[in-house]
Amino acid sequence: MKRCLTILLLSISLAGSAEAQIGINKQDSSLEVYPNPTSHFIFVQLPDYIDNPSLQIKSMIGNDQEAYIIKLTETKYKIDVSKFSDGYYYLIATASGYKETFRFLKK
Repeated sequence: MKRCLTILLLSISLAGSAEAQIGINKQDSSLEVYPNPTSHFIFVQLPDYIDNPSLQIKSMIGNDQEAYIIKLTETKYKIDVSKFSDGYYYLIATASGYKETFRFLKK
């Protein structure tokens, strides 16, 4: 029993540190993605200082996902994820000198 508990704690610790290293859903993130979980659309709010961002969605295994992206304002986007299979995905926002990754759940 003690051995199983140790393995479980190690697994949780490794998962947490991996997310911290690549900046997924950090507390100090300036990227907002909502609602999460979602079934139809996600809204993406970027910081005001980001110019000409690139938004990309990848599956958990790294496959690119095609999505219809609507630019609502200079820093706000609406992304249709209704045709995605249920599961977790990564939204990657990049610009010159900026990169953030956010994990969201499609239900």
